[in-house]
Amino acid sequence: MTLTTNYIECLNVCKKYHKKKIINNYNKKFYKGKCYMIIGENGSGKSTLLKIILGLIRPSSGYINNPYNKISYVPEKINLPNNVKVIEFINVLKDIKNGEDKRIDELFDYFNLSFAKEYKFKELSKGMMQKVIIIQALMTDSDVYIFDEVLNGLDPVMQDKFLNYIELLKKNNALILITSHYSNYYKNVIDEMVIMKSNYD
Repeated sequence: MTLTTNYIECLNVCKKYHKKKIINNYNKKFYKGKCYMIIGENGSGKSTLLKIILGLIRPSSGYINNPYNKISYVPEKINLPNNVKVIEFINVLKDIKNGEDKRIDELFDYFNLSFAKEYKFKELSKGMMQKVIIIQALMTDSDVYIFDEVLNGLDPVMQDKFLNYIELLKKNNALILITSHYSNYYKNVIDEMVIMKSNYD
């Protein structure tokens, strides 16, 4: 099937939880080849919007036009299996995503984590766990990459390496959506700042 658009479009998207309106009539187009920083105070619906785009939750009303099936995601929080080895976890996802060993090895080298492949998750620091979650998102080519507070736990060197990788994804015409409370870190890679406002009605 030939795609008729090169963007994801939000059309009058609303989301309520127990009558509390989180997102109200949101309209926006996100284009491939660009990096968007989605900012807003807590409760403004940033993570909720990402989950709607991912298809993890449904909008209360409105519509998301998302023609892309290949989406990679780094959530803000994730529970990892304490007694499972890193490489076992990655290999399961590799089989699901049809990943390649060479690319996975390159990513482990790039993020200075090759030494920890045989570690169990309970033996990892927060930063090391974050690197594993980033690697699983980057192990295959995707049309869309969604990163929710992705720099949490990374030291400045790894933050810079991740931002350099964002530039590579943009050159490959990926659509990138990022949320962060520290938007200044991304100033050299983002193409557009998207501000979401809280709804109090």
